[in-house]
Amino acid sequence: MKLEDKKGLIISFIGFLVGGYLVYISFRTKPFKGAAVDSVFTISNFRSIRSGTSVYFRFNCNGKEVEEHGGSKDAFTIIGEKYHGVYDQQDCENFRIDYNRPLFLPKEKTNIVLGRILNVRESTIFYEIRVEGTKYEKLQFMEEGYREKYPEIDKGADFPVEYWLRNPQRSIMRFN
Repeated sequence: MKLEDKKGLIISFIGFLVGGYLVYISFRTKPFKGAAVDSVFTISNFRSIRSGTSVYFRFNCNGKEVEEHGGSKDAFTIIGEKYHGVYDQQDCENFRIDYNRPLFLPKEKTNIVLGRILNVRESTIFYEIRVEGTKYEKLQFMEEGYREKYPEIDKGADFPVEYWLRNPQRSIMRFN
């Protein structure tokens, strides 16, 4: 088996595990009692648990910064990554993180480089960028139906990638 095929299998497996966990979380969440309030969810910590490594997020809930468990760590999860999400105004422990919507804050300094798609799966894209001679690989979750919306997405295609100057591993592939 070629190294490229092994990488594809590993990426698919990681995507399957994380995707399965995200589905699990979506089914175990309870309905919001209050209004859904937008917030930025920032990966703040990793903690070892019996079944692997748990990811914790910080977000502002009703004017107070809270930290809550929000998923499992994969090889591409980086402290400081930010995602759009919502929380229940009446229950800060009830929230939804949209892993398909990573973001940078306006004050974060970023740059754009051309990235190459290494692998495309149903809900994930695996890509690489090179910044100052260093290669960074990243997995990005995609919204359902993204293949129809962006038919040009394919293995080997080049796309703009925005990366954080402080840590280029934290990057977001841009399609529009």
